[in-house]
Amino acid sequence: MYSNVSFTCFLVKLNGGRHVTGVLRGFDPFMNLVLDEAVEEVSAQEKHNIGMVVSILNDMNGILPIVPFQTRFLHCTCIFS
Repeated sequence: MYSNVSFTCFLVKLNGGRHVTGVLRGFDPFMNLVLDEAVEEVSAQEKHNIGMVVSILNDMNGILPIVPFQTRFLHCTCIFS
């Protein structure tokens, strides 16, 4: 379905029930991530722009690519090849 889409925006589920979305700028073999334009979702109505985030594997519960055109994540971009 999305074979020609390169996902650049991800939802990262962190320990403590926190969620951060942002543009993936890099990662290493240990799955440490760098997200730019990051937004922390405190609740459905409350969001905080937090800029650049470096997350280590021990802090993460899950990593999900964001499907293009989901209105909840309009601050993210997807690249079509």
